[in-house]
Amino acid sequence: MLPPPSGTLLVAWIVLALVLVGLGTLVRRLGRVPAAAGTDPFLDFWTGWAALTVVLEAWHLVLPIDTRTLAFVASLGLLGLATDGRRPWRALVRGARAHPFVVAAVLVAALWLSRLCLAGARNGDSGYYHFPIMRWAATFPAVPGLVNLFPFLAYNQSFLLYATVVNVGPLAQAGNHVANGILVLALLARCTLGLARAVQADASGAPADLYYALLLPAAFGLAFDINLTSPSPDLAVFALEAVLCGALVAFLTERRDAPARRLAAACALLATVGVTVKLSFAGLAAAVLPLVLVVVMRRAASARAALTVIVLATLAVVPWVVHGVVLSGYPLYPSPVMPLPVVWRAPLAATIAQGNAIREWNGVADAWRVALGDPRWFAGLLGTLGWTQRDVLLALAIVAVALPVAAGRCVWTRRVPVLALALVPTVAGLGFVFVAAPQARFAGALPWVLAAESVLLVASWNGAGRRRARTVLAGVAVALAALHLRDGPVFRRDLAGFEGLPSPELREVRIADGLAVQVPVPSDQCWDAPPPCTPVPNRALRLRREGDLGAGFVIDGNVEPGPP
Repeated sequence: MLPPPSGTLLVAWIVLALVLVGLGTLVRRLGRVPAAAGTDPFLDFWTGWAALTVVLEAWHLVLPIDTRTLAFVASLGLLGLATDGRRPWRALVRGARAHPFVVAAVLVAALWLSRLCLAGARNGDSGYYHFPIMRWAATFPAVPGLVNLFPFLAYNQSFLLYATVVNVGPLAQAGNHVANGILVLALLARCTLGLARAVQADASGAPADLYYALLLPAAFGLAFDINLTSPSPDLAVFALEAVLCGALVAFLTERRDAPARRLAAACALLATVGVTVKLSFAGLAAAVLPLVLVVVMRRAASARAALTVIVLATLAVVPWVVHGVVLSGYPLYPSPVMPLPVVWRAPLAATIAQGNAIREWNGVADAWRVALGDPRWFAGLLGTLGWTQRDVLLALAIVAVALPVAAGRCVWTRRVPVLALALVPTVAGLGFVFVAAPQARFAGALPWVLAAESVLLVASWNGAGRRRARTVLAGVAVALAALHLRDGPVFRRDLAGFEGLPSPELREVRIADGLAVQVPVPSDQCWDAPPPCTPVPNRALRLRREGDLGAGFVIDGNVEPGPP
């Protein structure tokens, strides 16, 4: 028996899924991208989620993320769904009839996740800046100079606006139980569909289906991740990396014009939005976008597709850049690149120090130099950075076996398949993570994506291989996924309701006339405390307008920064 809150979660996920599919449909129609048969049935869901983050970034420039926002985006989504008429419902019925096993598996997964998602926030950063950012977003529009109150409040991660919009309205204060769960469920559903299609005798042999089947171990492991019930962007980054690379595999192997145009548009939107979710996505996106542009420009009737790629990428990134400038005075904070001459801009020295501190906290600054200078010492350090965890090592071991075999096949046949191009962005993404901050968690899904692409190259060579090979690979994927059953409690019978958030102990610190801040003691976690709350009060902090928190914060240049 499921407790009532699990039923509430299931209803919320169904409604949210319909809204996201509707938003994806609306984007597709506005971009005049055809609803091509044979493309990924989950594509509208993911492009809808990406579009939602863009809408929220633009909305938050002028209004807080509150019940009005929820009503607006829900209306947009339902409008988009209505414009498609009966097509999505017919496709759903046809899919359910063709794959009853998938329907049953997804229902079981939804019931299971609805129980796991009752748990509370587990990520240590949630009380530090995830929930405080959400609290500010729900209370005020983007606040100029919020960085000056606490640097982490200026982390311009669009995922946190999404977590905020599902944290208002009917599920107020329960958004962390909703936000990541539906993304994990959607990815699991796509992997299950890929598994079912891969073992079919009459399957068309679409490489993307085998790709998703091979990703099942990675997707299944997300259910045991501490971020499942935390408003952390890490699971969204993981899912977007997997979906973007899957769309790229489908795009590179698609010969028909209409599906290729739809996939190119999806790649552009997902790649750009991925960067707004977390900057660790930048390496992958920077390689995907030019690759997609080059390929569409080489295909017949590609001018419209190329224009769509450029327009979608531009529209997705502009509100995010403006939002970042409002929060900190920098478009890519905590990067000190391109500071703008606004009065609320964080001091340059403090911004540089913040960026350096983040690199030190999350690995080794200039890791590639360290690795070249002392490879033995750096190899020993990789364990503390997460690279020796079972999942990472398993994925890299698969790459170490499959990639040389695929390379040998290229040498033997003197032919490089177009599918090999999919490896380029994945390797670029891993390289960027290694150079920027070599924590394995920042690599997200990329080790498993590289493993899936490598195996796909060996098994398919531009197709999806023979049925026997696909069935064996699918069986191996299921077996590897089962390893996660030892990673944590499979069922949470101890949870009968939503676990709440801690209530921090706060003390008031008066900084200047008209400005007092709340400081958490003895921890540094503000959690959902009313603003302004900061663990590091600064005696140089001032309000831009007395008594108006929404007007933002500045640093008084005549006062030496430091504790009051």
